[in-house]
Amino acid sequence: MGLLLMSACGSVTRAPVGGGLQAGTVESPTGASLTPVRELTARQQEMSQVVSGWLAAEEAFADAVRTSDPYEPDLAATTLDPQLDGTRSFLERMSAHGLVAKGPVQYGAPHITELHGTKAMVRVCAMDAEIVVSSRTGRPVPGILGEVAFELFTSTMQLTDGGWKLISQDVGVGRCNHL
Repeated sequence: MGLLLMSACGSVTRAPVGGGLQAGTVESPTGASLTPVRELTARQQEMSQVVSGWLAAEEAFADAVRTSDPYEPDLAATTLDPQLDGTRSFLERMSAHGLVAKGPVQYGAPHITELHGTKAMVRVCAMDAEIVVSSRTGRPVPGILGEVAFELFTSTMQLTDGGWKLISQDVGVGRCNHL
């Protein structure tokens, strides 16, 4: 599990955020045994899985919005209705108007604010420099979609047989000012 970071050229990297460790010891490259790695509780593992599912959904959206492809396969693999339907409608409108997105999104540390059974709430502040531009001219669209902004993501995740999936999301511009 890691924190999703995207560079300006659109490549994705993951930076560890302290999850996904198993019990045991760690060996150094020379073979020497280092500090024991603590075992995660079942609750910590579940929280790690929620965040991993959330990051996968955000990555799928980032891939789809760069090409305005409402049928990017990873969208359906990571997102459920009603969010999937809303996302596809947004991407269809972008495509019809010749728009794509470019630029990175830097997520802060996702926080799970609720986790009850098969539902979880994830909140995170992001520095969203992924802006919507004309695919013909490269110019940003007018308004908030064409501007860099700090945004507060509040997302509801649903546990399915295929793991945690995004079911709804609210993105609030100006509701946070740091990562």
